[in-house]
Amino acid sequence: MVTGMFGALTTLSALVSFYDGCLADIDESIIVIPGENTPDGIAIPIEIDFTTDVGFNCLLVACLLKFVDVACHVVVPTPKYVQSGFGYSGSAENV
Repeated sequence: MVTGMFGALTTLSALVSFYDGCLADIDESIIVIPGENTPDGIAIPIEIDFTTDVGFNCLLVACLLKFVDVACHVVVPTPKYVQSGFGYSGSAENV
């Protein structure tokens, strides 16, 4: 449970850092390629739309599902025979 929560928090932190550092600060504007860099000497405007796409969104969903996984581990108890120390199958013979 601890490693699951730690992994989810660090992954979420990395996703938030990427979003803040790479996507939130970028202007959605037009970039102009100067004429000296094109074959015919004419400047080319390129409109760029920076958004989160499928990969980022899938990582975010997987990270959020990890919190559900940790919650399920907290809620579901171990079987009584494991708690009592009788081993894997519930019988004292398999200890």
